[in-house]
Amino acid sequence: MITARTPYLLLQISRTRAAIEQFSVLPFSANGELLISAYGTAIYKCPNLRCSHFENGFTTRSLRDTHYQRHKRPFKCENEECDYSAIGFTSKSLLARHVRLCHEPSSDQPIFPKISRCPIDKALYEAIDKEDTLAPIRGY
Repeated sequence: MITARTPYLLLQISRTRAAIEQFSVLPFSANGELLISAYGTAIYKCPNLRCSHFENGFTTRSLRDTHYQRHKRPFKCENEECDYSAIGFTSKSLLARHVRLCHEPSSDQPIFPKISRCPIDKALYEAIDKEDTLAPIRGY
């Protein structure tokens, strides 16, 4: 449950985690075992509250930082009625694909995919190899 105090709590959590990460660089003493039993060995936690790695964490800072980059979605859809104007995409190419598929007007001419046929004996052998009983019916 997110309340009015959530930003304050997240600030305190991030400060605590920064201190733990800094402390973890030092050689562990007897208190280190207590830290590991309470916090775990994966001390580098994702700062995104809704992420499973917020609690589970990573064993190295670089793994955490690489993971956290996936949460950033700076490429937003310009259509304000689209959900992706708020959510965004991780790359320009994904945004361009979304715009092309969802927002560009389509032509009235249907475009059918090109189907490459294969001989029935080849389809049967492949179906047997893949244990796919419907492959010969579908034509591949």
